[in-house]
Amino acid sequence: MVTTRILLSLFAWSLHVGVVLHAGSTAVPDGGRDILAVADPSTWRVLGEGVEARVVTPGDQTVKTALAVNTLRKPDQPYHQQLIFPTIAGIDKGDTVLISFWARATRTTDESGVGRVSLYLQKASRPWNKSILRQLTVGEAWRHYTLPGTSDGTYAPGEAELGIGVGFLPQTVEIADVRVLTYGRNVNPSELPETVIKVSYSGQSEDAPWRSEAAARIEKHRMADIGIRVLDQAGNPVPDARLTLAMTRHQYAFGSAVVAKHLAGDTPVDRRYQEIVETSYNRIVFENDLKFGPWRAGKHPQATPERMFYHPHLLKAIDWLQARNIAIRGHTLLWGPVQEKRYYRGLDFGEGKQDTRKVLEDHLKEVLEATRHTVPEWDVINHPVAGFGDKGARLDTVYGPRIYPDIIRLTRKTNPDLRLFVNEGSIMPKGAYRTAYETHIRALFDAGTLPDGIGFMCHFGEATLTGMKELYAQLDRFAAFGLPLLATELDITTHDEDGQAAYLRDFMTLWFSHPKTEGIIMWGFWEGRHWRPDAALYRMDFSPKPAAEVWTDLVKNQWWTRETLTTGKKGLARTRGFHGEYELRVAFPKGAQKEVVTSFRLGPEGIDLTLQMPEESDGDIR
Repeated sequence: MVTTRILLSLFAWSLHVGVVLHAGSTAVPDGGRDILAVADPSTWRVLGEGVEARVVTPGDQTVKTALAVNTLRKPDQPYHQQLIFPTIAGIDKGDTVLISFWARATRTTDESGVGRVSLYLQKASRPWNKSILRQLTVGEAWRHYTLPGTSDGTYAPGEAELGIGVGFLPQTVEIADVRVLTYGRNVNPSELPETVIKVSYSGQSEDAPWRSEAAARIEKHRMADIGIRVLDQAGNPVPDARLTLAMTRHQYAFGSAVVAKHLAGDTPVDRRYQEIVETSYNRIVFENDLKFGPWRAGKHPQATPERMFYHPHLLKAIDWLQARNIAIRGHTLLWGPVQEKRYYRGLDFGEGKQDTRKVLEDHLKEVLEATRHTVPEWDVINHPVAGFGDKGARLDTVYGPRIYPDIIRLTRKTNPDLRLFVNEGSIMPKGAYRTAYETHIRALFDAGTLPDGIGFMCHFGEATLTGMKELYAQLDRFAAFGLPLLATELDITTHDEDGQAAYLRDFMTLWFSHPKTEGIIMWGFWEGRHWRPDAALYRMDFSPKPAAEVWTDLVKNQWWTRETLTTGKKGLARTRGFHGEYELRVAFPKGAQKEVVTSFRLGPEGIDLTLQMPEESDGDIR
């Protein structure tokens, strides 16, 4: 660390005079006040094992001096290797802030050929609330990055800090002219320059081979034959009968996380929210309402309709969904990391941990009994292997590894009819927990407590867009367990709206094409109720982003069967359709009888229907 401090003292000079502005740079607007402690390198530091930093002189016309940050090995999380810059001036809540810096990647082992950094302006102590959080890709040429935002709180000098995470695949990223400026409240963040990184990932090209392969798999695994024969009253074939075939519900799950309060409300915002849910999704999951903390808050005697969590809202939302035949997923019975206060709301897992376990088990039985007839599917354990930087403080480190099989047994005993999923993140986007998750599922198998499905939180950012070939390989890897695979929490965080739409289209296409997947659940859709607003499909005013149009086109057009057919001489018509539920209308020729309406379900085995003209039709037959 002594060597690092010496290097940083040299770098301090370069922070503001090491860059020569050129035609490609973004001008930093006047009126901002610098708030970083750049003049005192002893106050800031490089954190993490497997990372080193040194001052370099690039020798080009853009940057005179820079700090080369060399990532030797990839840690579990990007923030496990980072640069920390404390502030020397205060920030008020609501102040407009601008992060500005220059960067390039001189070495990378990433298959996309770019370096990666994450930027966060945050509180300098727990819970590290973040005012700005972005992951960026860094190319081989110098580039000026500017990121505006708004302070989420009021911080005295030193109470906030800028972090630059570099904990990705082995790489060398050079950084110069790091600044954070505050403009008070007189400048809107939208008036400041913002760097928008264009989305890039392997398999993005329109002629990529995976596209034709996925199309063939979709045709094979998601569609089936439909044969319809129409007979007259005497049993003779009826040619030229007009058949109108309309899908009414897809077998595949296309869903989203939702908020009970909006499904229960009656404001204009609530009604628009409900309209999107009703027309776009056939399976939903409550984002927070069924979690441990919100469940307890919602039934608290002081809970009111104005609060986010309120049991009458939840019950009304469930009724609303059932009336529209929208399936409900439960999320989640237990949360793996025990130090996640937003989930467990202050439970102490230290002293008296057996008492705490009884609280958890009692909660599980209570919520399962309350939702026995309305929620048929649950994430039984959420984040079973992730630690969130809490040194592995998870349920299994508190109670031992048998806690997970025990919880599954208790759940099945409480309600044997439930479908149970395990659910984990950083599997598809980053891969940090792939081996640990695989080991966890295998341990459940060995214990005789295998779940009914495997869930994957698919939270992607600009720097974590997994290529199509790798994505499919991971699906194959987990498909080896023989269980259904579900994308439980899909979102794509980026300011590049066209790139977001492109990746959503490709992710959904590849995922839909794999025979072991059963659904795709977005983790929210509206910017007004999204944990990462940039990832929403609909803006604050509910106008659709390109990604929303992609979702609608795939789910309600390209993968939705609606067709008009005419029977041939033998009274027969054939076609293929996507698996799901259908309505069929038969209009007999020459005005004979009223049209006949029937419904059917199409599965992988296909279906052959025979419809005979009734002697006296009252219109509908079922």
